[in-house]
Amino acid sequence: VSCQQCSEPPCVRVCPTGAAHIDPATNIVTMDNSRCVGCKYCIAGCPYNVRFINEETKAAENCDFCLHSKLAIGEQPAC
Repeated sequence: VSCQQCSEPPCVRVCPTGAAHIDPATNIVTMDNSRCVGCKYCIAGCPYNVRFINEETKAAENCDFCLHSKLAIGEQPAC
């Protein structure tokens, strides 16, 4: 199971720093790693249990359909 891109995502609602947010240009649920404090509220709030802490960045992550990589250069998501 990957991120289901909820229309009213609980992970965004519970994030105290605004790191979990909806990208205004694409409406994709994504993260701003520089704002994430690793509190794991978004992980607890996710009804699909698909958020996780990236061990390298120490920030929470979810599938964002390659928003900042493939989509950013006009390619389709890896999936």
